[in-house]
Amino acid sequence: MIIEACVENLKQAVRAEQLGADQLELCSRLDLGGISPDVALVKAVVSAVRIPIKLMLRPRPGNFVYSEDEMQDMQKEILAYKDLPISGYVFGCLDAEHQIDLSQTNRVCTWAQGKSLTFHKAIDSCTDIMQALDILAQTEVAYILSSGGFETAAEGALFLKKMQEHSALKIIGAGKITNENLNEIASKSGLRYFHGRKIVGVLD
Repeated sequence: MIIEACVENLKQAVRAEQLGADQLELCSRLDLGGISPDVALVKAVVSAVRIPIKLMLRPRPGNFVYSEDEMQDMQKEILAYKDLPISGYVFGCLDAEHQIDLSQTNRVCTWAQGKSLTFHKAIDSCTDIMQALDILAQTEVAYILSSGGFETAAEGALFLKKMQEHSALKIIGAGKITNENLNEIASKSGLRYFHGRKIVGVLD
């Protein structure tokens, strides 16, 4: 299994690596569902850990329907991060009908300049998740972060399995996964990749 710990500060990042995380997703304001981290935090974390780091691209909390100004904010964030040794970005762009915004998604893919791309749990807000997977398969996105459209990955484990059977994209199970329920979710879903704030234990 590949275990990705979601962290929002330097202490959590270091602790997650010590507890065995394979990689990190670095965000700010997890109390708001996670937004883009500032450059100073990113620099501190990349200097302190040796495992791969993905960065959240999300200019504000709330929904995932972005204005042109907000898209430009994401591009500026990528430019600010571009010389740092990160492995990729985590983002999600939807349209007003709760479907993948293909145009905006492709713009982020272009700006990312070959970095690994994960479409985050915005996909769980889509009206048709399987159709959303098919749309994302047309892009440079490689990973999908999802709880299968349910509140938690434990509830969505069987649908996560269907998602992985449906798509060549790599599905990352996410949604209240901890070190205590990970093995059960892995068994039910059949997935290889998992993500969570407490996936290697409590970090604070």
